[in-house]
Amino acid sequence: MKKFFNSILTVLFLSSTMLNGFCAAELITTIPIEIDNVEIDETRNKIYGLDSANGTLLQVIDGSTDSLLTPITIRESITKAAVNSDTGIVYTKKFIQFGSFFGGEQDTLGVFVVNAPLNMDTDTFIEVTAGLEDIAVNPSTNKIYTTNTLNMVGMLVEIDGSSNSISKNIDISKNPGNIAIDSKNKKMYIATQDNVDVIDTSDNMLGIEGSVSIVGIRDGSKITANPNTERTYVSDSSNDTTKVHVINIMSLVETTSLPIDVFSGLSKNGSVGGLAINPNTNKLYIGYSDSDSGEAKVVVVDGETNTVDSVISLGQTSVYDIAVNSSTNKVYVRTPSDIKVLKGAEGNTLTPPSSTSGGTSTSSGEPVFVTSFKNALEDIISASKELNKLAKSKKDKSEKITLRVIAQGTIKQASRLKSALKSSVCKKIVPSLVDKLSLEINGFRNSLCSHGASQCLGNDAEAIFNRIEESFKTISEISTLDDDVNGVIDVCEKGSK
Repeated sequence: MKKFFNSILTVLFLSSTMLNGFCAAELITTIPIEIDNVEIDETRNKIYGLDSANGTLLQVIDGSTDSLLTPITIRESITKAAVNSDTGIVYTKKFIQFGSFFGGEQDTLGVFVVNAPLNMDTDTFIEVTAGLEDIAVNPSTNKIYTTNTLNMVGMLVEIDGSSNSISKNIDISKNPGNIAIDSKNKKMYIATQDNVDVIDTSDNMLGIEGSVSIVGIRDGSKITANPNTERTYVSDSSNDTTKVHVINIMSLVETTSLPIDVFSGLSKNGSVGGLAINPNTNKLYIGYSDSDSGEAKVVVVDGETNTVDSVISLGQTSVYDIAVNSSTNKVYVRTPSDIKVLKGAEGNTLTPPSSTSGGTSTSSGEPVFVTSFKNALEDIISASKELNKLAKSKKDKSEKITLRVIAQGTIKQASRLKSALKSSVCKKIVPSLVDKLSLEINGFRNSLCSHGASQCLGNDAEAIFNRIEESFKTISEISTLDDDVNGVIDVCEKGSK
């Protein structure tokens, strides 16, 4: 089966290489909006962030087109957001007025609950009796976590998303800050002063499993985790050298340290504005403000070898946040004046977690790679419908017919493949249906190129068709995997439930 699908991929990747480049990460577009943090709902392919100019607006970006949607108005000013990618609900930290700390009227601390799929704030406000540092969501358990400091003691507060009430709180190391959630291994990692606290969240528990002592870690240190490799990454700017520490979460030891100047050639006195990793490709993205050049960079690191893949200049002075959509392999980088969107670097192999070991699942128990397969199909169908709509607007008869044929062909084949996932003969027919969809898409690409897509059909059609190709690449990569490592047969078995 692997050989069969590789022949399909060869044709597609040759086309993709000529059009979009191959393997290395690259800047693909800029979104002209200033937001204060970047949060991604991978299920709905939406990106959220607080509007820097108006603290009561939650900006929304459509990840399929990287365009701005209608923002959500919040009843009061907020400072940070976190999203549950299963429910789509966004949780935002309330902005605290300075007067609250200096003898003014005491402000109530807490979290607003926003129904992002309905584009509306709710009436729900969850009061938290300590200053909020970071906020994060575990979509597998529907629990929200905030780090706080009360009476000089570090605190972790757990909120139950089903009841919107505080369910637990525990003391943790002092000056807690940023949180990294690890749903697969049922853990959480928190950057505190000179420590990374490892929190056990298994079986409805909440307790410190251990701490990794690293002098120089602070509450502002950035932190991220790869559940597939059981590694956590945390930034540190102590001793006049900016570095990223790599921690083995099972043995609770630091395995290595990556000094920015040594392994990337950039200034050692810069600052890390964001850390994010794509667990599917095992690529780490370090948002770095280089003090020597005064430029913002993204350093792309191979998580297997801890070596630099590439360094990307952003044409800005600083990086304030960075996030990765592992389903689309896009990287969103917050700079002072805009959002830079990168096409993520490719990994050697797509390695979805093994179903025999539990794997990373949605709340319904469906493995993430199955959801990715389905979402890619849905995006092909959605993009094809857009192409069909675009065809109707074309005045040139040749353009109209060509676009209509492309749209109807891809809708037909993608819909057949979607239906096959629930079929009793799925294992037998899915390989041939993926093959037919591949031939359909590649045939259309050849047709577009032969007619001069940018001239004959327009850049609008080309952009939509690129989405179709990108989504099909996800389908092909999953299908290429051997049956024994969660290939197409497992997609059938899980997808039919």
